[in-house]
Amino acid sequence: MQYILKNKDKEVLRFEVVTKTKEFESGKGFVESIRNVLIYDKILPLTINKKELSNSLKSFIENRKIPSNRQFVENVIATYSENGKELLMDYIDISLGLSLNDSYWIIPATKDYQWRDFNL
Repeated sequence: MQYILKNKDKEVLRFEVVTKTKEFESGKGFVESIRNVLIYDKILPLTINKKELSNSLKSFIENRKIPSNRQFVENVIATYSENGKELLMDYIDISLGLSLNDSYWIIPATKDYQWRDFNL
């Protein structure tokens, strides 16, 4: 699925997350990769490194999720994850990665969401 990282309504970058099912010795699992990253602006979050774009974008996304020490975090994750296994974009798909700490958010590329309608 394709996504857009925005700073308010300004596009910062576009990317695609590809999830594949894979068989491991311990059972079935998922392998996720970030592809087709296109940078539109120079206002990347400071934590995203252009030289390590895929890895730092993945880390940025993971850090926008509900904190693991939050009370009832397992119950929250169970409401949106498949079989209790959380994929990279599961939380982002329901929360858009909105934060009280900054004005970055992540939307599906097929949607025309506006900052004023979702700002916390």
